[in-house]
Amino acid sequence: MLVRTQVRNLIASREEMKKNIAEIYTILDQVQAGEAVKTNQLETISKILSPDNLERRNRELGVLLSDMNDLKYRMQGVERMHNGTHPSTNRESKDGKKE
Repeated sequence: MLVRTQVRNLIASREEMKKNIAEIYTILDQVQAGEAVKTNQLETISKILSPDNLERRNRELGVLLSDMNDLKYRMQGVERMHNGTHPSTNRESKDGKKE
């Protein structure tokens, strides 16, 4: 009878160990999946912030700002020409009246 009790205790202990090991593997899988995600995110951020990409983007931004300033300057000229008043042209129309 003592042997049977010990065997049952050992079987119960073994089942508990299996359960604990399964939990450890589940946690380990979750940690590894999280690590893979973080590694992928880090690689993506590293590519975005690489010196070559930053230089290219800054050049593109410089071109865009320059184009925008040029368009702003041209638009100011158009606004000055078409501000609602027109200077006299001192030209006469076909019927002899000044325009």
